[in-house]
Amino acid sequence: CIAVADGASESYDSQRWAKLLVEAYVHDQSVSAAWVADRVQEYVSCADYPALSWARQAAFDRGSFATLLGLELAPNGTDAEVLAIGDSLAVHVRNLAKQNSFPFSQSEQFDARPQLLSTISANNSFV
Repeated sequence: CIAVADGASESYDSQRWAKLLVEAYVHDQSVSAAWVADRVQEYVSCADYPALSWARQAAFDRGSFATLLGLELAPNGTDAEVLAIGDSLAVHVRNLAKQNSFPFSQSEQFDARPQLLSTISANNSFV
């Protein structure tokens, strides 16, 4: 099992949020609404909100956002299950030729605003 996440640069402490998502996915690939809610709770509980400046508190209140791309190899060693949230892309290449990609297959699909995992629970209703 492998995972990568990309924190949205305009959000508060997105690097920590992305790292938390990756570490959690590697230990438990059963991503669900409850799984995400647990990650949000973990992120919020690690913050020392009163110690933040008013500007950082405002940024924290707007939330952190990140993509999550996970790949879990099947027991047969040849099949894999891919999870993609956001605009991170998994590409299957064989002999230097693209076989498939997920979740996008056309470059134009990157123009759409992606759904990202958020530290604000209400923003995760798509999960």
